[in-house]
Amino acid sequence: MPRFAVIILFLCFAWASAQESVPLTTQTAGMTADWPEWRWTILAGDDALKSGLPAMAEALYRKVLSQDIPAETRRAVDLKLASSLIAQRRFDEAGLLLQQLPKPGSPAVELRRAIVALNQSDIEKADDAMELVDAKRLSRGDRPWSFLVRGLIARAKGRGERATGYIEEAMESSVSPIQRAQFDALLLTGRIGDSPPDDDLLDLLSRKMQDNKGTRPGFTYAREYAVVLDQMGQKAAAIDVLQEQLRLITADEPDERLQTLLLIGLIAGPETRRGQLALEDILKDASNPSLPRIALYLLAEVRREPAQAEAFRNFLKSLLDDPKNPIRDEILILRARLRLDEGEREGAAADAERILAEFPASAYSNDARWILARLAWEAARYRAAADYLQRIRDSMPQGDARTQLSQLIGDCYFQNADYATAAAVYNGALQDAKTAALRETLAYQGIISEIRAGNLTEAARLIDAHTALPEADTQRLWRAEWNLVEALRRSGKSAEAFARLSLKLRDKPLSSIQPELRLRLMWLWAFVFYEAGQYGQVPDIASEALQLIDSSDADELPDAEKRLLGSSLMLLEARAELRSGNPERSLALFKQLRSDYPGTDAAISSFLIEARYLAAEYRLVDAQSRLRELADHYPDSPLAPAALLEAATLAEKQGQDRNYKEATEILKALLDRYPGHPLVFHATLQIGNLARKQNNFGGAQILYEKMLRDYAGRDDEFPLYLPELYRADSLLAQSSGDPLRLDAAVEGLDRVLDNNSTPVDARIEAGYKQALIYIRQGNSLRARETLWLMVTRILKDPAVAAQMGTRGRYWMARSLVELGSLLEAAGSKREASEVYQLIPRYGLPGESLIKGRVETNVN
Repeated sequence: MPRFAVIILFLCFAWASAQESVPLTTQTAGMTADWPEWRWTILAGDDALKSGLPAMAEALYRKVLSQDIPAETRRAVDLKLASSLIAQRRFDEAGLLLQQLPKPGSPAVELRRAIVALNQSDIEKADDAMELVDAKRLSRGDRPWSFLVRGLIARAKGRGERATGYIEEAMESSVSPIQRAQFDALLLTGRIGDSPPDDDLLDLLSRKMQDNKGTRPGFTYAREYAVVLDQMGQKAAAIDVLQEQLRLITADEPDERLQTLLLIGLIAGPETRRGQLALEDILKDASNPSLPRIALYLLAEVRREPAQAEAFRNFLKSLLDDPKNPIRDEILILRARLRLDEGEREGAAADAERILAEFPASAYSNDARWILARLAWEAARYRAAADYLQRIRDSMPQGDARTQLSQLIGDCYFQNADYATAAAVYNGALQDAKTAALRETLAYQGIISEIRAGNLTEAARLIDAHTALPEADTQRLWRAEWNLVEALRRSGKSAEAFARLSLKLRDKPLSSIQPELRLRLMWLWAFVFYEAGQYGQVPDIASEALQLIDSSDADELPDAEKRLLGSSLMLLEARAELRSGNPERSLALFKQLRSDYPGTDAAISSFLIEARYLAAEYRLVDAQSRLRELADHYPDSPLAPAALLEAATLAEKQGQDRNYKEATEILKALLDRYPGHPLVFHATLQIGNLARKQNNFGGAQILYEKMLRDYAGRDDEFPLYLPELYRADSLLAQSSGDPLRLDAAVEGLDRVLDNNSTPVDARIEAGYKQALIYIRQGNSLRARETLWLMVTRILKDPAVAAQMGTRGRYWMARSLVELGSLLEAAGSKREASEVYQLIPRYGLPGESLIKGRVETNVN
């Protein structure tokens, strides 16, 4: 066993107990900002690592590294993973991982290389690595460890006085209770001689142990003797020596007992029952909180097997039940972390809240808030997460760790759709950020937040201001520009979007941008040209982009990304050619799109676009064929139901009985294939209308009545007034004076008239048809009253009249003509004339039809 194994075991156990997180860059999903879950996973790993749970931290870091993350973030997580491996004493694995990082590395990297070399007994290599470590450039948590490593190197080289100075400096600069406990434990083994362990050293320590038996020096020699025995492979003998010392230690020497028990636990190993019993004995002693901390976390790291986990949980509960235990808050925070790791979220929250309630001054209060913030984030309670994080931030000193926490708070507000607050947090944190990577991330996220908040002018100002900085990240600035231009376009400011993008592209060519971003910008550029009506510019941009996709520059792009961008560009080019008056070229591109990118959304959409063009050219059969092809070949596409509905409409437009039958069959296929689709309502309605066109009024009536039953109470989702109107038409067509059918029609039309959510046009139509029924029943007075209500409630109410559309104006004009005719028949010619004059007064259609009637009635 290497000389420094036991010493380094103490050192590594809670390695990075106060490591500060390396600033992370923000990954983008497509072109918009993405606040990835892996950022929280990294921070959870940091929390586990600083808390003495390196195996838990390792699992979290490996989970992040399995994802697609930026290269800078990957390097940072590799370093964290190396720390977790060192803390588990897996030095060879850590060394291999550190070899992959640049040389010479940062002070943090070189410090870890020194730890690995020290454990491998390569003192010179460790010393060389530490020559590259400037303690002032290390994090607050790393700095004490650097002093400790220098002390161990000095001790190995026989420089005892210097070693003592370094170790004392490490103790004085420690930043957490766990770190101080680690240093206390390390000092237990600090008096071992500098020569390699051999029989002479063993005999010397044995004599000194016997000569000082039962005294403090004797206990110290006994522990050093046991360590050397362990190093020489005599583990059982080492434990026997320590067991004998336990029998000699009196109740007046509790520290000697705890130190001896800890060494038994370390030599036997926390994975053995003997080691566990020794460590549990330490934890049951309330006299000194330092060594129990070490025992606690050593036990926690071996609790992963189900049987051990259950026993460990019960043991923790027994410790918490003891009111005299001085580290109950630390036990609670450990249990909360373990519960979180095991998916017991409610239990983890309960333990964290208990710390805040029972131990408000605890050094672990912020750790508890962090756990509660993480749980709130996972539950999408982003505002609560932000509140917990703000409490943590308020207690932190200035620095990038505090700024990064502000970034996380901004993320919470962003996820809560409080974009204005998120922008304020990001922009405020930007003023305090020291590293370029963190400044870039905060600036970008602040800009995206301003865009989401609708503050497009401010977003443009921030982009322009950041562009002028020499450190500006071109790739990220273009992503921000993409979002801004897209937001301008969506808000109806296409001209401004066009002008801004054109200006930017003139000042900064796209050739220096990564292929994926360049392709997306080219697509946006082409689309903005298209929306601006400059269709002739689109094909050149699209062709250049498609060539880029096929070039070696785009080799690293995933095939899915190439298909998405390539198909979208080709579709845009085809649409531009169509608008430019080049239909043959457009149709050829549609065909090529379906050949080159089959099954893509763009290819499927091309069927629909081409069909609509063909229908506009009265090539109804060809248009119908494209729609059927879409529906038959891509039945799972969201466009397939719409394609069937449009195909049925085109068949109906051809106007023959056979076409009506064909349309009906297509609509029935839609009903069979997509029974729960919203278009089923419209398809069913159209089937009923086709039945009426074929004089099957009874069948149509039954269908409309079934719709009214099936969709009852869903007026907010479907226009139920339509089947009601068409049912009335069907009843009228079958009535032949049948009073029951006429009454049923009147009742249905009443429901349309009485429903305030019914569009005005439908209410006017219902009123007109109801008046016709009253006329057929010989009740002209009721008919006049019904028609006059349309005038007073709709036509003469400016707010309601303004809602009339083309159909409503048509039915209102017919209502006025009918009302005038009824008044004439009743001998009220002057009143009839006044009604007729309402048509030109309100600009309704049919003025020429009533002109003669007005003059006749006036005269």
